[in-house]
Amino acid sequence: MPKTALERAYLLREAAAYGRRYPDDLFEARMAVHEALGASGVNTYRICDLLLSKRPPLDDGDCIRLELIASLIDAEPAARGDDLLGLCEMALRMVPF
Repeated sequence: MPKTALERAYLLREAAAYGRRYPDDLFEARMAVHEALGASGVNTYRICDLLLSKRPPLDDGDCIRLELIASLIDAEPAARGDDLLGLCEMALRMVPF
């Protein structure tokens, strides 16, 4: 069953908090993105590439991007597929690697 926007935003915020506590656990951060956005019609592998570092450790920018996309999802709860991809690209432009 697809997650609500509130659930997706919550999962992404939790991933950001976890990433700050355990910056070497890139796998868990990627899994949280897959869990949060998996049934929303977007390529979650591409989203992970846009939001997260390629190699550990996660830095503060990675966590800020996760929190930013959570806030953008709160602002646009109906966003799906290409709209979510656009929001992630916007987050990347706001907080580049």
